[in-house]
Amino acid sequence: MAKKVNRKMIGGFVIGAVAILAVSIVIFGSGNFFRERIQFVLYFDDTIRGLNVGAPVLSHGVKAGTVNQIVIRSFMDDLTSVVAVFIEIYPETFDVVTQSDDHLDPVDSVPQLIEQGLRAQLVSQSMVTGQLSIEFVMRPDTDYELKNLDEGITEIPTVPSALSELSRQLQQINIE
Repeated sequence: MAKKVNRKMIGGFVIGAVAILAVSIVIFGSGNFFRERIQFVLYFDDTIRGLNVGAPVLSHGVKAGTVNQIVIRSFMDDLTSVVAVFIEIYPETFDVVTQSDDHLDPVDSVPQLIEQGLRAQLVSQSMVTGQLSIEFVMRPDTDYELKNLDEGITEIPTVPSALSELSRQLQQINIE
């Protein structure tokens, strides 16, 4: 004669498995699953070879976010293209403080920071592998023009990387 199935035992096993899965997500995901994120967009005219989804976004060497998505936008009118890089910034690592010690919301303060010179730049993450990351730099002496292609997402202007600038200067040298 066969034993009856103990439904309480099966239910307890399922609840235990779900609890272990939830704890695993929190522990192994480093809490990123529940982390607040603010999305911004950057537009690069130059090549971004070496920049991948998941690459870090740095500010003074501190990881302030990650690259979320990379999209190529081609325009049929003038046959040009631009690379849109969507990034996520973690508000707890990107704190904006005024002279009166007020803490500002990063979304509200980014336009002011842009006016004062906040720019995004591609930097080498590894010379061996050629991987790139994005770093926020203050360049108050640079002009900027926002493309405004993605409505509802704040755009941060970009400046050419040091390697890109060097490449441009080398192309202008007349070897003869």
